[in-house]
Formats: sequence, C-alpha cells, structure tokens
Amino acid sequence: MASKAQLEANFRYLAKKKTITIRFDPDELEKVKKEAEKYGSSLQGYIVQAVRDRMGKNL
Repeated sequence: MASKAQLEANFRYLAKKKTITIRFDPDELEKVKKEAEKYGSSLQGYIVQAVRDRMGKNL
C-alpha cells in the first residue's frame, strides 16, 4: 500500500498531465506492441515518440 505522501505526490503529478484514449483493433494493437518491444520501449513511449517524429519536433 502506498504511503499518504506517495499518494499525494501521484495526485500532484497526474494533475499536471492530460489523458487521451486511443482505440485499436486487437490485431493492430498487437502489431504496435511488438514494434514497441523491438525498440525496448513501452507502448506509451513508442506512441509519444511516433507523434514527436511525425510533428518533426520534440514536445
């Protein structure tokens, strides 16, 4: 169980972030996950990096 201080720190961190939902077809999601694993990245990290690359700049 997380301590009160950790819960408060998580709350402050999440308050600064925005959340989006992305829906994939199951087969497509598996392909993206495998691709992320090739680069040693989490799914979120892989998607964020793909967006940054597409935009041509760092966010």
